[in-house]
Amino acid sequence: MKKEGYTVDQLHKMFEKSKEGEYVWLPLDDLELDTYQREPDPKHVAEMLLHGTSKALLGVMTVVEYQGRYKIVDGGHRKLLLKSLNFEEGPCILFRNISKQEAAGIFRRNNKRRRISSKTDWNAARDEKDPEILATDKVMRKYNWGVSGLDKAKRLTQAPATMMNLNHNGMLEDVLKLIEEAWPDVDSKVVRTGPALGGIGYFLRAWRAVSNSGGWKRLVKKMKTIPFEAINMQACGMAPHLDNQAARARAFVMANHYNKALAEGSKVSIEKIMSSKGLMR
Repeated sequence: MKKEGYTVDQLHKMFEKSKEGEYVWLPLDDLELDTYQREPDPKHVAEMLLHGTSKALLGVMTVVEYQGRYKIVDGGHRKLLLKSLNFEEGPCILFRNISKQEAAGIFRRNNKRRRISSKTDWNAARDEKDPEILATDKVMRKYNWGVSGLDKAKRLTQAPATMMNLNHNGMLEDVLKLIEEAWPDVDSKVVRTGPALGGIGYFLRAWRAVSNSGGWKRLVKKMKTIPFEAINMQACGMAPHLDNQAARARAFVMANHYNKALAEGSKVSIEKIMSSKGLMR
């Protein structure tokens, strides 16, 4: 017995994958991509067709129903593949009448996206009301920062994971505050990357050990005398383009500049920067 090319055994196996949703066949034309789904790549579908469809078909689309519409949480390429094979319906695990927060949670669980690696993951975690993301978001908004491709803000980061890691380590507020006060006119593109933000974090963590020797005002005053563009330029030739090393290179440049004309006991320790535990989780 088959339903449009699927054997009963195949259906049974794929429906066993979820015990929460309802197992249904839905018209493909009624299924829309959810906010968290990237647009399917026709080239990828063509490759699936070229190399055989059996593996691709042995799976279901994960669909949520909210606001009276069916949204694909996982399976955008599968929908396109089924349509190219002239299917009118496709097998789905359907979650009915759920909230946006619940839909985001299903996406993160279904895609194992507990780690924040993209703006899509950040958006889903924000909608799910992940406490760590909301705490990071609160600090970012205080200094008018957002995530590139999602928010409208004075500055947009391409490294939301770095923002979260900095906040987890108690560094984010000081990082954004230093940017605001020392480099208020810096182009967002210069400071939005993981190495740039992480580098400021590494420097500030080492600076805290000697901060009683001059305080925040001296720090800001010294950093105002070196454009962040110059910090980036000097750091670029110092380390491979791996986040931790590139970030430490920027911290090294900042420390060298800060330490000029200071007594030994007031200097930021270069050794502490280069050997300390990473800020990138």
